[in-house]
Amino acid sequence: MYQDLPVPWTLGPALAAAFPEASFSRREWNREGRLEPGEDDFFGGSTDTPLTELAAALGTASMVTRWREAHPEAVGTEGDCVVQAMAAVKKAMGFSAEKGSAADPMLRTGSATVLLMFSRS
Repeated sequence: MYQDLPVPWTLGPALAAAFPEASFSRREWNREGRLEPGEDDFFGGSTDTPLTELAAALGTASMVTRWREAHPEAVGTEGDCVVQAMAAVKKAMGFSAEKGSAADPMLRTGSATVLLMFSRS
């Protein structure tokens, strides 16, 4: 969310004069991944995603690929990092093994967005 991005008025008098702080506006959508009730994410791409699709997408992340390369014996088992993550998500959503492993809960997904607007004097 560019929280630590240096802004012009902190980078010296010349930039502070060219881009005064009073002309700056910051807009945020879905900070921390939270959507307000009835709200779509900034790009309108909020969707209900089945956890199986989320798991498949997570499985392509470089950190997961590296973990799986380091732990080939666990890939696809209950010890797989993605299997464990999805089990934790299901549990947090109130789904349990007793409700049946065939259930594929839907999770509303979207993205956090920030827009920084500067007016030049």
